[in-house]
Amino acid sequence: MTKQSCKSISYVIGDAAHTGSHVLPVNSIRSNGSDMLFTAGRDGALVVLDSDSNLCNHIQLHSDWCNDVVWHSGSTLVSCSSDLSVKWWDFDTNEHGLVGHHEDYVKAMCRVSSGHIVTGGLDKVVNTWDLETRSKLSSIDNTEGEMGSIYSMSSFERMVTFGDNKATISLFDTRSNEIVGRLDGHGDIVKSLVMGSNGQLLSGSSDGTVRLWDLKRLEEVKQYTFDGSIWSLYSDDVNLNKFYTGTSQGTLYETNQDLTKPLGQESSGLLSICKFQDELWSSNMGDSTMKNWNDAAKTKRGAPGLIKSRLLNNRRHVVTLSTDNEVVLWDIVKCRQLQKFGTDRAFEDVINQYQTQEILPTWCQVMIRAGQLFVVIKESNYTNTELYGDDIREYVSSRVNDDTRYTLGKMVLTSIFHRFVEYEMNKDQEIRELRMREIKGNSKLSLLTKFSSHDNTPQSSSLPTPVEESKQSYFDAVADQHHQQSLQADDHAEDAHQLEESGNKRRLKLFSRKKSTISSVSTADDERGMQEDIPEGSLPGSNETSRKPSEYDANSLGTLIVEARQFYQNATTLNSLSTSQWQPPPVEEVPLIDGLPENLHIIVNECINNSSSEVAIYSDELRNLQMTTLENVLPRWLGTYLLKNRCIVKDYSKVGFTIQPDSTSTGLPALAQGVGRLNAYSMLRVKRILAYITDRFEKPTTEMNQGLQAESWLQVLCHGKVLDNRMTLATVRSVIWKQSGDVVLTFRRRQKETKAIL
Repeated sequence: MTKQSCKSISYVIGDAAHTGSHVLPVNSIRSNGSDMLFTAGRDGALVVLDSDSNLCNHIQLHSDWCNDVVWHSGSTLVSCSSDLSVKWWDFDTNEHGLVGHHEDYVKAMCRVSSGHIVTGGLDKVVNTWDLETRSKLSSIDNTEGEMGSIYSMSSFERMVTFGDNKATISLFDTRSNEIVGRLDGHGDIVKSLVMGSNGQLLSGSSDGTVRLWDLKRLEEVKQYTFDGSIWSLYSDDVNLNKFYTGTSQGTLYETNQDLTKPLGQESSGLLSICKFQDELWSSNMGDSTMKNWNDAAKTKRGAPGLIKSRLLNNRRHVVTLSTDNEVVLWDIVKCRQLQKFGTDRAFEDVINQYQTQEILPTWCQVMIRAGQLFVVIKESNYTNTELYGDDIREYVSSRVNDDTRYTLGKMVLTSIFHRFVEYEMNKDQEIRELRMREIKGNSKLSLLTKFSSHDNTPQSSSLPTPVEESKQSYFDAVADQHHQQSLQADDHAEDAHQLEESGNKRRLKLFSRKKSTISSVSTADDERGMQEDIPEGSLPGSNETSRKPSEYDANSLGTLIVEARQFYQNATTLNSLSTSQWQPPPVEEVPLIDGLPENLHIIVNECINNSSSEVAIYSDELRNLQMTTLENVLPRWLGTYLLKNRCIVKDYSKVGFTIQPDSTSTGLPALAQGVGRLNAYSMLRVKRILAYITDRFEKPTTEMNQGLQAESWLQVLCHGKVLDNRMTLATVRSVIWKQSGDVVLTFRRRQKETKAIL
């Protein structure tokens, strides 16, 4: 049975990959035993240094803390993360992908002599993976009541030891896939393990002790006591006579033949220790520096990372604070940095300076993960926020109507994936033309067989491809098609919502929200079952290749493609093939955002077992997105919108209000049919209320006879405060009215000395 799941889209603003310096503390330092040093940081990055400690390569592989890394073979590293994933990376070719995932943070890992990878995490599970097939070989449950979370691992040959929060060390034989022994004696979490080749084991615990064990007899041999919790251990002595200990107090100790001495002190706890080229390295919890204890000149200073963010009321700007106390203002629609304020301005002061009084629903979730700014878009919220045309002019070069509302989340998603839509439109055209030739008897090719391959470009060179810049793109064609009617459309005729007057049948349309020529319907109507299963197998072309489509494709865009191709295959007339199954949103309805950064990091996330926990199943930079891989991993809800212009139609909240002449108003006609209770969508602007008022006057004023716009001579007030014409009812209710019941609005002729409330 196909597993049901939910998916979301994330993008990372700022540098998509690190410059070689970690921006958050380094959780793990490892080497290949000869000429390469590897580091994994809380910034989700992996860094490779050569024998002279110079940078060889780096990658932003994870979207959360990278907790451990092991060298597998050649130029291949494997890492585990708090983003729940286990991933591989070839630092020579830069190829990378997903091995698998846990259901909670993956805290520790090791490699056994068979080449298999063993991982353990807070889900209390030990998994064994085959890196060649990207498959899980076995799984062992370490649960004991509420305990059993795994924090440390070490291996020798095919034997693995792992420590947990039960203060227990377990011996796991990967050949028999069984727990063959347990060691008890620690009084707290076992945080670090080192196995020797002589059948002995060193363990460090939060109880402040390091213990030496005989694994053959399953007995404790010696115990060493230190000044704090043991966070890290290292030894390259096969007999474990000499080892190094890092404590939560930041002290580094050397123990040699039972003699222990401190080597130095850091400002915070030591996370990892490693000896490389006869030089001792360590990392600490306080910053992203990697210290060389033998040669200070080789110490690697880290860069600052983000630690705090605040999304402002306009739902477009975010203020962040970094580890070096620098405050920065970002635009999450442009995906760019707007202004740096240095370290002299306080985080809250900048927020207060740039905060607006707008009241808008949220269309995304903004968070700091791995020291970077993440924007997460889900099906449940991407249609929430609408902006008027005059608010989006800075983002688009196409023509927009100031009084039309545009959905911000749709604009962002369409702009990120517009090349993918062009690719699918061109591919769809080729498929329909091929089917037409079949119907005409010019070809006996099987449609579904021919297009089961996963080439990233259409097979026929006679048709346009998404990368041929000399040919008109789909979006340009749509823009040309709708341009004239867009220019000539009357504002009121295009209104999508109405201002309703209680007890009165007369209505004036006030919202200027353009309707698509393609009706938007609930995705529930479109969630039909697949008529044909997508073949199982790895995802060709993907850089996250371990998972089979059968595990998650029921919720993927690929099911829409199968349904469309099945429709074409079943078609028996040329007329039924003349129209594409794809009808993307037109540019006049969803303008493209100009100049998104090509290195913008795009991530596709999937929930695990319908829980709130997510794992990244695909990630790449905007310029490198793989089209056929996206077919398999993008969520169905996104495909339904991008390719069919269908989404969940939401019933936006309304605001009840009344309109009456202000007590200072003179010389204005009375309102026809008196004053009634009105009800309008919360995004209605004061400007449109002015139009409603003039429409209801019993007779025209001098200004109306002169053809003047209402906003040039009339003004609306609430609680005696003049309202800005761009203010919405939602803002008026929350910022000015501030009480229950219908909002009371008054109007009068504009007074020059009066300043409007913004």
